[in-house]
Amino acid sequence: MAEWYVDSVREYLKRQHLEAEYECRTAHKAIKRGAANYNEYERYEEELEQ
Repeated sequence: MAEWYVDSVREYLKRQHLEAEYECRTAHKAIKRGAANYNEYERYEEELEQ
């Protein structure tokens, strides 16, 4: 049972790490594009999704 718990925690942390990397790359691209605040960053992220 402890092994299942450790595996699920490991998967959760891996997913969180990947999401953080994505956010960092997206924020970096938005800053390079001239985003001055978080709202502009969110708008840029929405454009990427479309």
